[in-house]
Amino acid sequence: MPLVTLYVNQAVLEICGKPQLAAFHDFLAQKDMFATTPGILQVNLVQTANMHPNPNGVFVSIRCKGTKERTKEKLSSILQRAGEHLVKALGRDCKLRLECFEPDLQLAVKVAAKQEQAKL
Repeated sequence: MPLVTLYVNQAVLEICGKPQLAAFHDFLAQKDMFATTPGILQVNLVQTANMHPNPNGVFVSIRCKGTKERTKEKLSSILQRAGEHLVKALGRDCKLRLECFEPDLQLAVKVAAKQEQAKL
């Protein structure tokens, strides 16, 4: 599951609404990018109080499972294209980093909240 986190300040947050986030998600999920099925790729937007050295830029952190298709060249291309997409959409400088991990090291769980009836 590629996990993509965008760190932005308040000014960028106001530009980057749901349509831009959804468009970025769909862009990354394409066959020539991460090629994920619906529900696998996750894109999160995190507002920061301050970033250094570029407080008005966008910092993107991507974690993904290493696969034979995700070569260093392919991942380099994904980073470059993702950065270009964001610069065009947001008009801000972007710094991106990508970290791959071994598939056998991945663990994931989904924990549902229990619905309890209120006692009257």
